Amino acid sequence: MRIPFIIRWPGKIKARRDELLMSVPDIYPTLLELMGFKNSIPGPVQGTSHSEIFLTGKGVHPSSQLYLKVPYDNTRSGLRGVRTHRYKLVITAALNKPLNSQLYNLESDPYEMSDIADSSPDIIKQLVKDELLPWLKKTDDPWIEHLQKTNEAINDG
Repeated sequence: MRIPFIIRWPGKIKARRDELLMSVPDIYPTLLELMGFKNSIPGPVQGTSHSEIFLTGKGVHPSSQLYLKVPYDNTRSGLRGVRTHRYKLVITAALNKPLNSQLYNLESDPYEMSDIADSSPDIIKQLVKDELLPWLKKTDDPWIEHLQKTNEAINDG
């Protein structure tokens, strides 16, 4: 997360900085559309093209970016998370263990020194509901089943 994504295209894209929250699945359709292949982007592509933002500086900016660390031998474990402009949420799943959450307030703690997960369960629930679950559905992530069950238990409890 927070890896610079730099595109240089003299005469086409003006030099500027944008706080676009771009996720890995968005790179492929964005680059294809910038190259003029919008109609060649396969239907099942899970990302969203942000070429309009690169070309004009205008367009819909996502409210979060997806974070993934997926072990090649077990796609139902690993890390999933989201980053908004204010928060970073990372959830770890390990076999036969409860989910572990980490939450950071990036405005007051930009270096992520203080995990506020234990004192902020409502923020975690909101980020999971509004940001992480939609991302996992959009990317057809098998990890969603585990998160939905855990989230239902949290909401019922």
